[in-house]
Amino acid sequence: MLKFSNLSIKFKIMILALMVSVLLTLSLIFASTILSNRNLSNLGISMGMNDAKMHTKLISNWVLERKRDLETYANTHVLEGHSWQDKQNYLKEELSKSSNDYFFFFIADKEGDYSTTWSTDVGNISDRDYFSKVLNDRQTYISKPLISKSTGEPIIVIATPLPEEEKEGFSLLAAVINLKQFSDYINKLGIKHFDSYSYIINNDGKIIAHPDNRMIIKENISEKSNLIDKKLVSLSSKIKISNSGMVKYKDEDEKSYLFYHNINGTDGWKLITVIPEEVFVRPLSTTSKKLILIGLITIIISVIFSIFIANNLSKPIVELKDVFNKGAEGNLSVRAHKKSQDEIGEAIDSFNKMMDTINKLTYNDPLTGLVNLFCFTEKVDKELQKHQSLSQKVVSRASNCKTKWGKLIVLSIGIDNFKTINDSFGHEVGDQLLKSITMRLKNYLPDGTIISRMGDEFYLYIEGLKNKQEILLKGQNLLSEVNQHYTINGDIIYLTSSLGIAVYPDSGYTAQMLIKNSGLAMHLVKDRNGNDIQFYSAGMENELSERMSLESKLRLALEREEFILYYQPLINAQSEKVQGFEALIRWKHPSEGMISPARFIPLAEQNGLIIDIGQWALKRACQQLKQWQELGYDDLYVSVNIAPQEFQNPDFVEKVEAILLETGIEPKSLELEITERATMENISYTIESLKELKKIGVKIAIDDFGTGYSSLSYLKEFAINTLKIDQSFIRELTLDDIDNKNAAIAETIITIGHNLDLKVTAEGVERREQLEFLKARGCDVLQGYYFSRPVDEEKAIKLL
Repeated sequence: MLKFSNLSIKFKIMILALMVSVLLTLSLIFASTILSNRNLSNLGISMGMNDAKMHTKLISNWVLERKRDLETYANTHVLEGHSWQDKQNYLKEELSKSSNDYFFFFIADKEGDYSTTWSTDVGNISDRDYFSKVLNDRQTYISKPLISKSTGEPIIVIATPLPEEEKEGFSLLAAVINLKQFSDYINKLGIKHFDSYSYIINNDGKIIAHPDNRMIIKENISEKSNLIDKKLVSLSSKIKISNSGMVKYKDEDEKSYLFYHNINGTDGWKLITVIPEEVFVRPLSTTSKKLILIGLITIIISVIFSIFIANNLSKPIVELKDVFNKGAEGNLSVRAHKKSQDEIGEAIDSFNKMMDTINKLTYNDPLTGLVNLFCFTEKVDKELQKHQSLSQKVVSRASNCKTKWGKLIVLSIGIDNFKTINDSFGHEVGDQLLKSITMRLKNYLPDGTIISRMGDEFYLYIEGLKNKQEILLKGQNLLSEVNQHYTINGDIIYLTSSLGIAVYPDSGYTAQMLIKNSGLAMHLVKDRNGNDIQFYSAGMENELSERMSLESKLRLALEREEFILYYQPLINAQSEKVQGFEALIRWKHPSEGMISPARFIPLAEQNGLIIDIGQWALKRACQQLKQWQELGYDDLYVSVNIAPQEFQNPDFVEKVEAILLETGIEPKSLELEITERATMENISYTIESLKELKKIGVKIAIDDFGTGYSSLSYLKEFAINTLKIDQSFIRELTLDDIDNKNAAIAETIITIGHNLDLKVTAEGVERREQLEFLKARGCDVLQGYYFSRPVDEEKAIKLL
């Protein structure tokens, strides 16, 4: 055996270098393993803490938005002096827009008697703790978890005081949140790949939101039960007294980490996120094995490469930890750069996905990708603050400020009758339509324009327009861009939209005021038949309130049988005897008396009630005609006006058949009056429907003929019986003035009608000389005040 002292110097150096290399490499492997395990463990814990913190921020924002919404509702004009029915209708409408955030709303008086959006006089809440606190403190308050008196469901109540000048004696407005639905919302925020879940406790330890509905309200982490084990009870005191932190927890054979964090804006609520320990152990074990293998290879290669590999392994972990810290500080735009495909790379992917999800939930509309209204409000407020700061510069720079900024405006664009589009084509097409509108707005507007969507309404912030004329032109161009037809899944969709404009500072000093007031202006346009532009001005709230009040009464009119029919006789022009009646609807309100059709018919057409009202009028007219025929007036017929929406309804013909069958009148005794506009909305549908009605035997009259835009080429295709000359052509008729243009038009219509083998009816006959003129030209049927005004059924029978 060779002695070490007898070896060559070269070999000794090699042996020494190898020993140093082995020892150094082993040391590096050992140190790298410890460092990596420690960093990955800290990384997992940091991820859990950040996840809990981000969760609580989202939930806190959600609670804050609910409070703001409720305070906004409480201070609207509708809740400051209107009847409970008006309030209930308004709250129901807001409830339908809330995407299931609320269970229901209720309003309580000063004694605690309350009524909900479901029913009136449900009970009394004076024994609830939040009732006295809201009345005494005059602030918005979130109740403790409790069981609803009206539904028996676990709930929390967000209550806010109504203005003290409330005339109806109501004290507070409250929104009820179903804790089961609230739990579902909490679960949706979970980071799925963590196999984790979250729940919420109050300051007493009671569970108020949990994936397992059995736990809600019934369980307390401080008390052992079938669902709460002893280990969790022992940890509960630490969880309750600390604002945030982490504890290790063992449930049977499964070890987990519990991360908890206070939820701002609540009465000591905490979010607890449970993450299995296996999530942390798995990457630690895999990484350790790889480090050992890499270490063995580095022994063979060289000590230099071993140092390089150790540094290479440690660097991405440290970088990822730094990125997590930035995210924890609230920077939602931060992203980690992926440099490997191992577990660290997977962790980077998971972090980036988590940040994308949090950012999207916090700031964006998931359907269109636009910023949500909460983010829109923040951005517009920042722009307004910039402008206010700029406006405070020295006078010498004021002109430059004005040139740069111009007018600051918020525009609200609402799609007219969007519900009808959804009902006709389906919600999938409705969603595609909203996406298409979004693309048009983005393509038309300059890059960087702030755009938001809520439901079927879009909000835009625009600056730089110099005056009202430029703003109006911009609005007109926007409407023109949005109102062009859309082709979706092979369907061509035509729409109109309404636009409201609020100008800073005349229409408000904050983003919230500008958004609210532009929305008011837009809704006023919608109520005036839409497809127009309106600047916000004072007094709009009153006008909208009056229309809402009338709409609420209109919705009840059918149920309360407040509608009646009047009848105007249709006179045979030659015999001058009654041969039929036109049925005309009237609204006799119990307190307001007769309400003009000119007020309620346009409103009914806008909100879709015209279909039900029209069906009632058709049925009632047929019933009355049957009674007259049973008295011996067998040749009598009745004429009923049909609204465009009613005629375009796909089951219109079937409903007419059903009414004829139910009332027992002959189809030839019924005449339906349809306007030119209704026939031209869908030509192919009109032709087919009129053919079906002709097969039944029903008569069809084109009402207001000569005032619309129908084509004579289509007129010959329509299966009709009568043309009704609009009364605007009859007013100036005389026997002597044969050159009168109205006379020429009336005579032409009579000639056209007879050449097409149609009967002609002239409405608006008020003088004898008009009768003589029409009679001389061969007009078939006459109608007007000369013979009789519309009368009720008792007076109508006397005319026979």
